[in-house]
Amino acid sequence: MIKHNYLAIIVMIIAHMVIGFLWYGVVFSETWSHAALGKPVAEVQKQPMSAVPYIINIIGAACACFFISWLVQKLNITTFSGGLQLGVYAAIGLVFPALATHYLFLNISNTVLAIDLGMSITLTILTAGVLAAWRKNKEGGTRRIKVQ
Repeated sequence: MIKHNYLAIIVMIIAHMVIGFLWYGVVFSETWSHAALGKPVAEVQKQPMSAVPYIINIIGAACACFFISWLVQKLNITTFSGGLQLGVYAAIGLVFPALATHYLFLNISNTVLAIDLGMSITLTILTAGVLAAWRKNKEGGTRRIKVQ
């Protein structure tokens, strides 16, 4: 039976939002804005923004976290390093082909592709590492985080 660590999943969903804010709002904001939208951030921020992308982002992060939690348990990965390894495999096998194929067929800028792939791959690897290390034990209690 799968015993999701809901606290770890919630923490990772929040981490997705925080890292996303830093990734797109601080580190790559101008580069991404020019490459994706052809405008500086200041001009983009003048336009009203819908809450829908944020809601979809939270739902997507939750789906990813639950899937990774399930996969970690099915494969019985119990260490941070084992989770990181799983995250690398998932990023290479799932994230990279899905994003790269769509972006290249749509002729979206390679700069946008690189920034978005970097974000998605980073989150996949980090999420797998944390959820592998911070699992529920067989009795339902939370194990101490293992970093090996």
